[in-house]
Amino acid sequence: MIDYKQLMKDILDKKVKLELMLDRAIKIGSQNITSESGFLEVYELSDSEKYRAILTRGDDIYYSETELCADMQQNGSCTYRYEQIYKVILNDNCKCECECK
Repeated sequence: MIDYKQLMKDILDKKVKLELMLDRAIKIGSQNITSESGFLEVYELSDSEKYRAILTRGDDIYYSETELCADMQQNGSCTYRYEQIYKVILNDNCKCECECK
C-alpha cells in the first residue's frame, strides 16, 4: 500500500521520477484535467499560490501541480492558471520512502 502523504513529500524532495504528461495554460473557470479525464484525487497539498495533488487513474499514479495565477506578473490580473500533470514512476530502484522499504 502506498503512503500518499509520504509520496507527496518524496515528490517535493525530488526522490521520485516523474514523466511530464501535460503542460498547459488554461483560462480560469475552465475545467482542470482532474475533472475532465477521470482522475481520482487521493491526496492534496495546496497553498495560496499552488495546488498540488496526487491522482490515480486505474493502476497509474499521477502528480498534478497548478500555479493558480499564472499571468499575474505579466499583466497584473489573474485570468490564466498553469497546469502540469506528471506520471509517477515507481520501481524497485526508487529512492522514495513511500513504498521502497
